[in-house]
Amino acid sequence: MPDWKKLLDTAAEKAGEGLKVAGEGLRTATDEARKVAGINVGTITLKPSRTSYSLGDTIAGTVELNLTEPIPARRLVVALVATRKRMTAQRGSDGRVAPVQRTETLVDHQVDVEGEQSFVSGRHRFAIHIPDSIEAKVDVGGTLGDVLNAAQAVRSMTASPIRWKLRAYLDIPWKRNLSKAIDLSVRDV
Repeated sequence: MPDWKKLLDTAAEKAGEGLKVAGEGLRTATDEARKVAGINVGTITLKPSRTSYSLGDTIAGTVELNLTEPIPARRLVVALVATRKRMTAQRGSDGRVAPVQRTETLVDHQVDVEGEQSFVSGRHRFAIHIPDSIEAKVDVGGTLGDVLNAAQAVRSMTASPIRWKLRAYLDIPWKRNLSKAIDLSVRDV
């Protein structure tokens, strides 16, 4: 007569081994999926030499990569972006005019810090120039100058202050990019 206890113990042992192998396979698949999605591959830190600048200045600093393993990437980029919100009027399908807030990009300047390579943890220096001016000022005399200055004053009343951001990102093909953005203070001189 078969020993049922022995048979059950053997079956349970084999099932446990199968579950252990399946669990390891699932863990490996999860780790690979994280890498493809760009999760847990590391961090990126952006460190400018200062946080306050004026138009025409050059921002210098470092981008620090702290990676869990070497990552092949197209490039390491630092971008300077200036945006502001502006109220405009938009006519709806029913014919009514309603105010709409839009974001306009005034500056979007990118600098390649490093080109295509397999990136490892380390520091990379960068420098990026802030434009000397954002909008052209009217410098015309007489009645035409007065009209243009008035139009510019009305336009400026519908806009919010300019928001400056410095952003660094590692351009990783077929994966989510590592990126970091910080706010900057840039004053109009």
